[in-house]
Amino acid sequence: MPYRLYWEGDVFHKPFTGIVTGAEFLQSADKTHGSPQFDTLRYAINDFSGVSEFRFSPNTLEEWAAKTLGSSFTNRRLQTLFVTSDDSVKAAIGGIMRIAAGHYGVHVFPSLAAAKEWIDADRKKPG
Repeated sequence: MPYRLYWEGDVFHKPFTGIVTGAEFLQSADKTHGSPQFDTLRYAINDFSGVSEFRFSPNTLEEWAAKTLGSSFTNRRLQTLFVTSDDSVKAAIGGIMRIAAGHYGVHVFPSLAAAKEWIDADRKKPG
């Protein structure tokens, strides 16, 4: 399995490593959305910084976006963060951002440290 799952309070951190297929990425999303802790989840970090190759298709990302869109109706606070410096992954995430607009937040960061800094700042916002 090229990913691990870590709950850190209201943060779900999924570091991926090696070669990741679209099916594995979707499986990780199912584990997130199907968890009993999902309703208290505020931030989901998909960390691709350890990935050597991400084998996905546009259909994979559309399916992920649809699953996340559906789950956003039960958890409106969810913010999805991607950690990557890979241009192809960034381009694909751009498509997700267009699908997600107005329903849930999708953010891209160059490092896990930058993602966690954003989380810290977001937590300080009123409301």
